Amino acid sequence: MTNKRIVYLFPNLFKIEEFSKENKKFVRINHPGAVAVLLIKRKNFVLIEEYRPVINRTIFSVPTGKIKKRKSALTTAKREVEEKTGLIPKNLKIYVSFF
Repeated sequence: MTNKRIVYLFPNLFKIEEFSKENKKFVRINHPGAVAVLLIKRKNFVLIEEYRPVINRTIFSVPTGKIKKRKSALTTAKREVEEKTGLIPKNLKIYVSFF
């Protein structure tokens, strides 16, 4: 196993803690959480076309976003859908939640 160091490009998005336990090194990343919205309009999925410079390609994805302090997942989902698609969602439901 090689000894590699990870470089974090966006350190303000989450808190990084390094610690050792039983002679092993660990990194704990505390992230506030995020949402991904599977949006359906007239029996069709709504996807966003975005250019990603890291892979130098245009991709299609669902609206996503980081949950801000003191905001709920549903509030975040509504905000992201409006910001990224211009649509105002009427019925949002949480189908899957983890961590």
